[in-house]
Amino acid sequence: MSIIIVKNKYFKFVDKTIMKKLYYKNNKLYKKFLNLILFIIISVYGAFGLFSFVKSNSDKNNISNISIDWKNFVIQVNGELQFSKKVLISERALLREQTKEDILQMISYSLEELTVDETNLMKDILRANSLFSREYSLFLETLEIKKMFFQENKIVTAMTIPLRGAKGLLSRMPISWNMYAYEALKEEEYVTDAYQISNVKSEYLKPLVPVKYTGLIIDARKLELLPSFAPKIYDQNGRLIYGPEFVPEKTGKLRGVAGYVSKIEDKEVELRAGKKPLLIIAVETLGNYKTNVVILSNDAKKIFDHKQNLENLRKCRVVFLINK
Repeated sequence: MSIIIVKNKYFKFVDKTIMKKLYYKNNKLYKKFLNLILFIIISVYGAFGLFSFVKSNSDKNNISNISIDWKNFVIQVNGELQFSKKVLISERALLREQTKEDILQMISYSLEELTVDETNLMKDILRANSLFSREYSLFLETLEIKKMFFQENKIVTAMTIPLRGAKGLLSRMPISWNMYAYEALKEEEYVTDAYQISNVKSEYLKPLVPVKYTGLIIDARKLELLPSFAPKIYDQNGRLIYGPEFVPEKTGKLRGVAGYVSKIEDKEVELRAGKKPLLIIAVETLGNYKTNVVILSNDAKKIFDHKQNLENLRKCRVVFLINK
Protein backbone atom coordinates (compact mmCIF):
# COMPACT_ATOMS: atom_id res chain seq x y z
CA MET A 1 0.00 0.00 0.00
CA SER A 2 1.23 3.54 -0.76
CA ILE A 3 0.83 6.46 1.66
CA ILE A 4 0.42 10.17 0.85
CA ILE A 5 1.57 12.62 3.56
CA VAL A 6 -0.31 15.88 3.97
CA LYS A 7 0.64 18.18 6.91
CA ASN A 8 2.06 15.22 8.89
CA LYS A 9 -1.26 13.38 8.73
CA TYR A 10 -1.46 9.89 7.16
CA PHE A 11 -4.23 8.84 4.84
CA LYS A 12 -4.58 5.45 3.30
CA PHE A 13 -5.01 5.80 -0.40
CA VAL A 14 -5.42 3.24 -3.18
CA ASP A 15 -3.26 0.34 -4.13
CA LYS A 16 0.10 1.28 -5.67
CA THR A 17 -0.35 -0.94 -8.71
CA ILE A 18 -3.67 0.73 -9.53
CA MET A 19 -2.07 4.15 -9.26
CA LYS A 20 0.69 3.12 -11.65
CA LYS A 21 -1.83 1.96 -14.22
CA LEU A 22 -3.76 5.19 -13.93
CA TYR A 23 -0.61 7.21 -14.18
CA TYR A 24 0.82 5.48 -17.23
CA LYS A 25 -2.54 5.27 -18.96
CA ASN A 26 -3.48 8.88 -18.57
CA ASN A 27 -1.17 11.24 -16.73
CA LYS A 28 -3.67 14.13 -16.92
CA LEU A 29 -6.46 12.05 -15.42
CA TYR A 30 -4.18 11.07 -12.53
CA LYS A 31 -3.31 14.69 -11.78
CA LYS A 32 -6.97 15.71 -11.75
CA PHE A 33 -7.80 12.81 -9.46
CA LEU A 34 -4.97 13.71 -7.07
CA ASN A 35 -6.02 17.36 -7.02
CA LEU A 36 -9.56 16.33 -6.18
CA ILE A 37 -8.36 14.26 -3.22
CA LEU A 38 -6.19 17.11 -1.96
CA PHE A 39 -9.07 19.56 -2.35
CA ILE A 40 -11.34 17.30 -0.26
CA ILE A 41 -8.69 16.98 2.45
CA ILE A 42 -8.03 20.71 2.60
CA SER A 43 -11.77 21.47 2.63
CA VAL A 44 -12.37 19.09 5.52
CA TYR A 45 -9.49 20.60 7.47
CA GLY A 46 -10.67 24.10 6.66
CA ALA A 47 -14.23 23.43 7.75
CA PHE A 48 -13.05 21.75 10.93
CA GLY A 49 -10.78 24.66 11.69
CA LEU A 50 -13.53 27.19 11.07
CA PHE A 51 -15.95 25.26 13.26
CA SER A 52 -13.35 25.19 16.03
CA PHE A 53 -12.76 28.91 15.55
CA VAL A 54 -16.47 29.68 15.95
CA LYS A 55 -16.93 27.26 18.84
CA SER A 56 -14.01 28.58 20.86
CA ASN A 57 -14.85 32.26 20.44
CA SER A 58 -18.64 32.65 20.27
CA ASP A 59 -19.47 31.73 23.86
CA LYS A 60 -17.05 33.95 25.74
CA ASN A 61 -17.07 37.08 23.54
CA ASN A 62 -20.80 37.55 22.98
CA ILE A 63 -22.02 41.00 24.01
CA SER A 64 -25.76 41.67 23.70
CA ASN A 65 -28.21 44.25 24.98
CA ILE A 66 -31.83 43.09 25.14
CA SER A 67 -34.33 45.69 26.39
CA ILE A 68 -38.12 45.48 26.72
CA ASP A 69 -40.13 48.50 25.58
CA TRP A 70 -43.55 48.09 27.19
CA LYS A 71 -44.73 51.44 25.83
CA ASN A 72 -44.49 50.19 22.25
CA PHE A 73 -44.74 46.46 23.08
CA VAL A 74 -41.47 45.49 21.42
CA ILE A 75 -38.13 43.99 22.43
CA GLN A 76 -35.02 45.75 21.13
CA VAL A 77 -31.95 43.59 20.53
CA ASN A 78 -28.47 44.93 19.86
CA GLY A 79 -25.59 42.49 19.85
CA GLU A 80 -21.94 41.99 19.02
CA LEU A 81 -20.16 38.69 18.53
CA GLN A 82 -16.42 39.30 18.85
CA PHE A 83 -13.59 37.06 17.70
CA SER A 84 -9.89 36.87 18.45
CA LYS A 85 -8.87 37.53 14.85
CA LYS A 86 -10.15 39.23 11.72
CA VAL A 87 -13.04 37.41 10.06
CA LEU A 88 -12.27 36.31 6.50
CA ILE A 89 -14.88 36.51 3.75
CA SER A 90 -14.81 32.72 3.41
CA GLU A 91 -15.72 32.37 7.10
CA ARG A 92 -18.66 34.77 7.15
CA ALA A 93 -21.47 32.46 6.05
CA LEU A 94 -20.89 29.95 8.86
CA LEU A 95 -20.30 32.70 11.42
CA ARG A 96 -23.52 34.43 10.38
CA GLU A 97 -25.53 31.26 11.08
CA GLN A 98 -23.72 30.70 14.39
CA THR A 99 -24.43 34.28 15.45
CA LYS A 100 -28.12 33.95 14.59
CA GLU A 101 -28.39 30.86 16.78
CA ASP A 102 -26.64 32.58 19.69
CA ILE A 103 -28.79 35.73 19.47
CA LEU A 104 -32.06 33.77 19.24
CA GLN A 105 -31.05 31.67 22.22
CA MET A 106 -30.44 34.79 24.31
CA ILE A 107 -33.75 36.26 23.13
CA SER A 108 -35.53 33.10 24.22
CA TYR A 109 -34.01 33.37 27.70
CA SER A 110 -35.22 36.98 27.96
CA LEU A 111 -38.72 36.15 26.72
CA GLU A 112 -39.08 33.36 29.25
CA GLU A 113 -38.52 35.88 32.06
CA LEU A 114 -41.33 38.20 30.92
CA THR A 115 -44.24 38.63 33.33
CA VAL A 116 -47.53 37.30 31.95
CA ASP A 117 -49.85 37.96 34.90
CA GLU A 118 -49.90 38.16 38.69
CA THR A 119 -48.77 34.56 39.20
CA ASN A 120 -46.91 33.50 36.04
CA LEU A 121 -43.78 34.25 34.12
CA MET A 122 -43.55 33.17 30.49
CA LYS A 123 -41.50 30.10 31.44
CA ASP A 124 -44.25 28.98 33.82
CA ILE A 125 -46.82 29.05 31.01
CA LEU A 126 -44.43 27.19 28.71
CA ARG A 127 -44.00 24.40 31.24
CA ALA A 128 -47.72 24.09 31.95
CA ASN A 129 -49.11 24.43 28.42
CA SER A 130 -47.69 22.14 25.73
CA LEU A 131 -49.79 23.75 22.99
CA PHE A 132 -48.42 27.18 23.77
CA SER A 133 -44.93 25.70 23.97
CA ARG A 134 -45.28 24.65 20.34
CA GLU A 135 -46.66 28.06 19.39
CA TYR A 136 -43.74 29.69 21.17
CA SER A 137 -41.26 27.62 19.15
CA LEU A 138 -43.01 28.61 15.93
CA PHE A 139 -42.84 32.26 16.98
CA LEU A 140 -39.08 32.03 17.49
CA GLU A 141 -38.71 30.49 14.03
CA THR A 142 -40.44 33.50 12.47
CA LEU A 143 -37.93 35.96 13.95
CA GLU A 144 -35.48 37.45 11.49
CA ILE A 145 -32.28 39.35 12.17
CA LYS A 146 -32.60 41.97 9.45
CA LYS A 147 -29.46 43.90 10.39
CA MET A 148 -26.19 41.96 10.53
CA PHE A 149 -22.82 43.16 9.27
CA PHE A 150 -19.12 42.46 9.84
CA GLN A 151 -16.56 44.86 11.28
CA GLU A 152 -12.99 43.55 11.37
CA ASN A 153 -13.16 40.86 14.09
CA LYS A 154 -16.83 41.12 15.10
CA ILE A 155 -20.41 40.80 13.87
CA VAL A 156 -22.88 43.58 14.74
CA THR A 157 -26.60 42.73 14.88
CA ALA A 158 -29.85 44.55 15.63
CA MET A 159 -33.50 43.54 15.54
CA THR A 160 -36.93 44.47 16.87
CA ILE A 161 -39.31 41.79 18.16
CA PRO A 162 -43.05 42.60 18.26
CA LEU A 163 -45.00 41.60 21.36
CA ARG A 164 -48.44 42.65 20.07
CA GLY A 165 -50.14 42.67 16.67
CA ALA A 166 -50.68 39.85 14.21
CA LYS A 167 -47.00 38.83 14.33
CA GLY A 168 -46.54 39.47 18.04
CA LEU A 169 -46.08 36.95 20.80
CA LEU A 170 -49.31 38.07 22.47
CA SER A 171 -51.31 36.70 19.53
CA ARG A 172 -50.12 33.18 20.41
CA MET A 173 -50.50 33.36 24.19
CA PRO A 174 -53.23 31.46 26.10
CA ILE A 175 -54.94 34.46 27.70
CA SER A 176 -58.61 34.40 28.75
CA TRP A 177 -60.23 37.13 26.64
CA ASN A 178 -63.75 38.60 26.76
CA MET A 179 -65.19 36.41 29.52
CA TYR A 180 -67.26 39.06 31.32
CA ALA A 181 -69.62 41.89 30.39
CA TYR A 182 -69.87 45.20 32.21
CA GLU A 183 -73.02 46.03 34.16
CA ALA A 184 -74.39 49.55 34.59
CA LEU A 185 -74.42 51.14 38.05
CA LYS A 186 -77.58 51.43 40.07
CA GLU A 187 -78.75 54.96 40.87
CA GLU A 188 -77.76 54.67 44.54
CA GLU A 189 -74.18 53.90 43.41
CA TYR A 190 -73.74 57.19 41.52
CA VAL A 191 -70.75 59.33 42.47
CA THR A 192 -71.79 63.00 42.48
CA ASP A 193 -68.49 64.49 41.28
CA ALA A 194 -68.56 62.19 38.26
CA TYR A 195 -71.70 63.87 36.97
CA GLN A 196 -72.57 67.23 35.49
CA ILE A 197 -75.82 69.16 35.09
CA SER A 198 -77.17 69.10 31.55
CA ASN A 199 -80.53 69.96 29.98
CA VAL A 200 -79.61 68.37 26.66
CA LYS A 201 -81.82 65.41 25.82
CA SER A 202 -79.98 62.10 25.94
CA GLU A 203 -80.38 58.52 27.06
CA TYR A 204 -79.99 59.83 30.60
CA LEU A 205 -83.47 61.12 31.57
CA LYS A 206 -82.43 63.13 34.61
CA PRO A 207 -80.51 66.43 34.33
CA LEU A 208 -77.58 64.87 36.22
CA VAL A 209 -75.52 63.38 33.38
CA PRO A 210 -72.37 61.26 33.86
CA VAL A 211 -69.06 62.60 32.59
CA LYS A 212 -67.77 60.89 29.47
CA TYR A 213 -64.04 60.16 29.42
CA THR A 214 -61.90 59.15 26.46
CA GLY A 215 -59.81 56.67 28.40
CA LEU A 216 -58.30 55.75 31.75
CA ILE A 217 -54.95 56.60 33.34
CA ILE A 218 -53.86 54.71 36.45
CA ASP A 219 -51.09 56.50 38.34
CA ALA A 220 -49.02 53.82 40.07
CA ARG A 221 -45.73 55.71 40.27
CA LYS A 222 -45.65 55.51 44.07
CA LEU A 223 -46.06 51.74 43.93
CA GLU A 224 -43.91 48.91 42.62
CA LEU A 225 -46.04 47.93 39.65
CA LEU A 226 -44.48 45.56 37.12
CA PRO A 227 -45.58 45.65 33.45
CA SER A 228 -47.24 42.47 32.19
CA PHE A 229 -49.28 41.05 29.33
CA ALA A 230 -52.44 40.70 31.43
CA PRO A 231 -52.72 43.44 34.08
CA LYS A 232 -55.92 43.83 36.14
CA ILE A 233 -57.61 46.62 38.07
CA TYR A 234 -59.69 45.93 41.21
CA ASP A 235 -61.67 48.15 43.55
CA GLN A 236 -61.34 48.02 47.35
CA ASN A 237 -64.12 45.44 47.56
CA GLY A 238 -62.24 43.00 45.33
CA ARG A 239 -64.43 43.66 42.28
CA LEU A 240 -62.63 43.23 38.98
CA ILE A 241 -62.84 46.56 37.16
CA TYR A 242 -60.60 45.87 34.17
CA GLY A 243 -58.49 43.11 32.65
CA PRO A 244 -58.31 40.90 29.55
CA GLU A 245 -61.53 39.24 30.75
CA PHE A 246 -63.44 42.34 29.54
CA VAL A 247 -61.50 42.84 26.29
CA PRO A 248 -62.38 41.34 22.87
CA GLU A 249 -59.63 38.96 21.78
CA LYS A 250 -58.89 40.72 18.48
CA THR A 251 -58.57 44.12 20.17
CA GLY A 252 -56.43 42.82 23.01
CA LYS A 253 -53.97 41.04 20.72
CA LEU A 254 -53.71 44.06 18.43
CA ARG A 255 -53.27 46.80 21.07
CA GLY A 256 -52.17 45.04 24.23
CA VAL A 257 -54.30 45.18 27.40
CA ALA A 258 -52.70 48.42 28.61
CA GLY A 259 -49.86 50.80 27.88
CA TYR A 260 -47.02 51.66 30.27
CA VAL A 261 -45.26 55.05 30.47
CA SER A 262 -43.28 56.90 33.11
CA LYS A 263 -44.43 60.45 32.31
CA ILE A 264 -47.96 61.74 31.84
CA GLU A 265 -46.67 64.09 29.12
CA ASP A 266 -45.67 61.11 26.98
CA LYS A 267 -47.38 61.08 23.56
CA GLU A 268 -48.47 57.50 24.14
CA VAL A 269 -50.84 58.71 26.88
CA GLU A 270 -52.98 60.73 24.48
CA LEU A 271 -52.65 58.19 21.68
CA ARG A 272 -54.07 55.45 23.87
CA ALA A 273 -56.25 57.25 26.45
CA GLY A 274 -57.42 60.21 24.36
CA LYS A 275 -57.61 63.93 25.12
CA LYS A 276 -59.95 63.70 28.11
CA PRO A 277 -58.92 60.67 30.18
CA LEU A 278 -59.95 59.91 33.73
CA LEU A 279 -56.93 59.98 36.04
CA ILE A 280 -57.06 57.66 39.05
CA ILE A 281 -54.35 57.05 41.66
CA ALA A 282 -53.74 53.41 42.54
CA VAL A 283 -53.58 52.66 46.26
CA GLU A 284 -52.13 49.15 46.23
CA THR A 285 -50.57 46.45 44.05
CA LEU A 286 -51.64 42.80 44.03
CA GLY A 287 -50.21 39.48 42.92
CA ASN A 288 -46.97 37.57 43.39
CA TYR A 289 -45.37 39.69 40.69
CA LYS A 290 -47.23 42.93 41.58
CA THR A 291 -48.88 43.30 38.16
CA ASN A 292 -52.39 44.28 39.37
CA VAL A 293 -53.60 47.43 41.12
CA VAL A 294 -56.36 48.42 43.54
CA ILE A 295 -58.23 51.73 43.22
CA LEU A 296 -60.74 53.41 45.53
CA SER A 297 -64.30 52.15 45.12
CA ASN A 298 -65.66 55.66 44.42
CA ASP A 299 -63.05 56.12 41.70
CA ALA A 300 -64.09 52.79 40.20
CA LYS A 301 -67.71 53.94 40.03
CA LYS A 302 -66.67 56.96 37.95
CA ILE A 303 -65.50 54.55 35.27
CA PHE A 304 -68.87 52.78 35.21
CA ASP A 305 -71.04 55.90 35.13
CA HIS A 306 -71.08 56.43 31.37
CA LYS A 307 -71.55 53.63 28.86
CA GLN A 308 -68.88 55.11 26.60
CA ASN A 309 -66.35 54.86 29.43
CA LEU A 310 -66.93 51.12 29.55
CA GLU A 311 -66.66 50.86 25.78
CA ASN A 312 -63.32 52.68 25.93
CA LEU A 313 -62.08 50.07 28.39
CA ARG A 314 -63.05 47.34 25.94
CA LYS A 315 -60.90 49.17 23.39
CA CYS A 316 -57.89 48.95 25.72
CA ARG A 317 -57.76 52.71 26.20
CA VAL A 318 -55.90 52.24 29.48
CA VAL A 319 -52.48 53.57 30.49
CA PHE A 320 -50.44 52.83 33.61
CA LEU A 321 -48.02 55.48 34.90
CA ILE A 322 -45.07 53.59 36.42
CA ASN A 323 -41.56 54.25 37.65
CA LYS A 324 -38.80 53.66 35.14
